[in-house]
Amino acid sequence: MMRLILYALCAALLLFGVPSAPVTAAPSITSSVNTRIHDLQATAVLNEANLAALKKIGKDYADAYRAKTMESSFKEPGKLRFEAKAVGITFTQVVNGNQIHTSVLGIRSTRDISTRPQSRLTTLELGFIAPSALRDYTTKYLRKQTLHNTACQVFELRYRQQDQRAKKTLLYVDPAKKVLVCRELYRPDGSLKARFTYLNPKQVAPGIWLPTRITVHNGDGELGGVTTYSNFRVNTGLPDSLFEKA
Repeated sequence: MMRLILYALCAALLLFGVPSAPVTAAPSITSSVNTRIHDLQATAVLNEANLAALKKIGKDYADAYRAKTMESSFKEPGKLRFEAKAVGITFTQVVNGNQIHTSVLGIRSTRDISTRPQSRLTTLELGFIAPSALRDYTTKYLRKQTLHNTACQVFELRYRQQDQRAKKTLLYVDPAKKVLVCRELYRPDGSLKARFTYLNPKQVAPGIWLPTRITVHNGDGELGGVTTYSNFRVNTGLPDSLFEKA
């Protein structure tokens, strides 16, 4: 009798197959997007800068870290304003749509970046993912990883624009606080270009966390700069006119 039962069981398995374990869907980056921040302002203070190390990332990075203080403003969808001061000179840059407006020493200029997505600044600079920050990218979940004692989800970003696809960005995201823990930029040849680390997250409004200290290292591991952020103002209703011109 037992033999007959075993035969019947084997026949059933051959006919219907072995039940498989349920497949768990990979996490989506949308679960780490912060949709609660509609506008934001914060004050940045440069604590440390190594211009030689920053130049290995790019001249623009070295120039950006000459400013001792900077006021950052953001409003969805994807509007940013940076007003920096260095040696008595005010430098203003506004990102709005496909245009970057710049003003320094009374000289104003406008640059079109519709075919240069790599030139677009987003809220990734500030340590969080706004919905508009992903407009130029495709995303892929890679793995879970603990970094700086934080359980992270790691995502790979690549530009949608074909001639920029070889460049990738890795985001290490804290899905609980919806903040970045680390961001790595890679060159087309796969070598590391820069690593940004987002530290000391603070709850700046109910349920809204933002990093208060950001460090940048070049691909050789050399410290390029340290910036601290404070005086956060969230969802105050910033006017669109703030982002029209530099």
